[in-house]
Amino acid sequence: MKKTKIFIMFAFILVFVLVISIIIKKRNNEIKHVFLITIDTLRADHLSCYGYPVKTTPFIDSLAKNGIFFKNAFSQSASTCPSHASIMTGLYPSEHRVIANGYILDDSYTTLAEILKEKGFKTAAFTSTDRHFLASNIDQGFEMYEEPLDTVKTYGYKYRPARLTINNAILWLDNFNVNRKLFLWIHLFDPHLPYHPPEKYKEIIRKQLSKEFLEKFVKKANVNLEIFDNSFGKYYEHILNYDAEIRYVDDELKRFFGYIKNKGLYKNSLFIITGDHGEGLGQHDWLQHATQIYQEEIHVPLVFYFGGIKRKIVKVIDDPVENFDIFSTVLDLLEIGNFKEKVSSISLRKKIFENKKVRKYVFTERQFYKKRKIYKKKLPFWKKMWEKGIKVSIQDKHFKYIYRSAFKDEFFNLKKDPYELKNIKDSNEKIAIRYKKKILKILSNFKKTKVRKVNKKIIKRLKSLGYVE
Repeated sequence: MKKTKIFIMFAFILVFVLVISIIIKKRNNEIKHVFLITIDTLRADHLSCYGYPVKTTPFIDSLAKNGIFFKNAFSQSASTCPSHASIMTGLYPSEHRVIANGYILDDSYTTLAEILKEKGFKTAAFTSTDRHFLASNIDQGFEMYEEPLDTVKTYGYKYRPARLTINNAILWLDNFNVNRKLFLWIHLFDPHLPYHPPEKYKEIIRKQLSKEFLEKFVKKANVNLEIFDNSFGKYYEHILNYDAEIRYVDDELKRFFGYIKNKGLYKNSLFIITGDHGEGLGQHDWLQHATQIYQEEIHVPLVFYFGGIKRKIVKVIDDPVENFDIFSTVLDLLEIGNFKEKVSSISLRKKIFENKKVRKYVFTERQFYKKRKIYKKKLPFWKKMWEKGIKVSIQDKHFKYIYRSAFKDEFFNLKKDPYELKNIKDSNEKIAIRYKKKILKILSNFKKTKVRKVNKKIIKRLKSLGYVE
């Protein structure tokens, strides 16, 4: 009898210890702080972790090495507001109806910030552009939302540098209680035109950026040097400045990360770094973005990093994903279920922890833009920032189909032709038709709802940024 009592007591203690250890482990792996960093106009192939021969992102590289590195992430639009609206809602532009910069996200759509605020998270945002997200109502759900008040005085251009935006985020966090749950969004604009990198970073890049490499790239990717007045020197300086801006942002992120550790916010944290879209840089006869949906404008970096959380993860993910999958993935990782609205984004949790395939293909769109002014007949089209009709694309690791309402469709073999130079639609009709059918099916599922545009004063501000015509 005595032995039985001892056995029962021992079993009880063992169960108690196991339960406590499970609770402690769960607490240690619980995500309490979510940091979302979006970097404007950041094309993936200019980051060193994506194979770029210049060390543009040593800090992001370190996060990619020790976190989850998505090699093939794509944005839902090559424009800032539509892309960010997708990240915040888990919906495609045709669903949330922010189809271009200058359109408003309706209050009826629920954002990630709104959901997390409801679940007890303190929500804050610090952005680098004036009258951009606030005007488009993408700030929904943020208790603290801060943007530049006087961009001309702080920087000389219509945005402020990463250092000032991060400084303001740090000042706010100085008074933040680390025991509270937090969702913090920081948007950095520096790799967007007009480039104005500190000289220090231009020199860092100049020492590494080989003219021989760029000369080969011009031929390989069919870069149109007419955009740079047929001057390779001007092209070189343009790329130099773009890369220097990226290197500058990388250093500022390293500084911010150091602050997070010192503040005591590192443990139980999830860091997400992505771009909203890429940049043409002369490929496909285009300098900037918004108009095309080729890889250089939609292939973006995506890195997840767990701070102080010990979980077995898949470190490198090669499968194509969409960067608005951030929405569903964050909710899934936080174990926030029963979300009331159906979204198009997919949680990447099973891919991150179990390496299970979650997406067969990715979808991107560029909706119709109205021509807002008369251009001079002799003006090259790449200076017009406008092109007739809509474009949507669907792709996997092998093929990409671009459906165009005003021009001939395009079909590319991405394995053999990564720069999308040879349209093989006519010679591969059977395969191409399969991809086109998928596109048409997606488009048929979109409900036609009205769009709302921001007022004329805000449109004027967006024009000063080069965002609308």
